[in-house]
Amino acid sequence: MMKIGIDENRLYPLSEAAKILNVTRKTMERILKETPVEYINLREGKQYPSIRILGSILINFIERNTVKVERKPLYEAKARKNSFFRGMPGRC
Repeated sequence: MMKIGIDENRLYPLSEAAKILNVTRKTMERILKETPVEYINLREGKQYPSIRILGSILINFIERNTVKVERKPLYEAKARKNSFFRGMPGRC
């Protein structure tokens, strides 16, 4: 299954995962330290150069950390609450 251009069965290197998430490599390293993101370390000696992240884990990370907001236009909210704006059609 492909979602957001990410193959869920592919292992992505740290630099590609950072590009997918639109962050720097250093930020990606911080994300791995601070959040419970599962990754595979191909070399035990060095910490970050050989890290691979599974595509399905990236998809789950993006879905968990995406904020979805429903907003109403500002003038409608003000028109209902404040009597001064009731007579003004669509302008504040």
